[in-house]
Amino acid sequence: MPGEAPEPGEFLADARALEAAGADTLWLEAGAHDAWMLAAAIATVTSRVGIGLTVDDRATGLVPRIRTLQRFSRGRARLQAEARGLERVVQLAREAGGCRVLGRADDAGAWSGVTALADGLLLSGANPEEDGARLERIRALTAETARSGVFEAWVELRVPEAREAWRRAVALYQGAGATGLVFPFDSRLVDLLRRADEEDDRSDLALAQG
Repeated sequence: MPGEAPEPGEFLADARALEAAGADTLWLEAGAHDAWMLAAAIATVTSRVGIGLTVDDRATGLVPRIRTLQRFSRGRARLQAEARGLERVVQLAREAGGCRVLGRADDAGAWSGVTALADGLLLSGANPEEDGARLERIRALTAETARSGVFEAWVELRVPEAREAWRRAVALYQGAGATGLVFPFDSRLVDLLRRADEEDDRSDLALAQG
């Protein structure tokens, strides 16, 4: 979700709608507004969805912020950090009482460290075939670090143009072993989540053709 809320009511309504549609986690981008305050606001109007923030390992004062968000969201806080600063972020999360931490790494050389430290890995998606091979390598690494069955593997993609492309992407990545998919905020997401199994409505085209 965007890291700013020009219309607070609409921003929070979007958060509620995405939760109701079945989203697993709402990740907040950096923006004009304080992401931690936006996360706290989301926590007050939702009850199930995870609330995620990207954390810079060089930032200060993170432990009380993590602890507060984890407490007031009833355990729904999630953190994301680049692989190079992951060890410190994991330690800060532990000091704050614990929450799930994902490491972001597209370089295969960093995956071993991420699987040993974090609860999950976030990849930038390329295509299902290439990403499937990368996910298989990650599963092998989690087995080596005894994290099999716990470690999450998420793939970031662009929002598909149509429901059929959405269904195909979900099926392909599920088959490849991805825990789930991460998409940038888009007004179509609620509809795609709620009505993924329905065909695209082309009645307007049929009428136009007589």
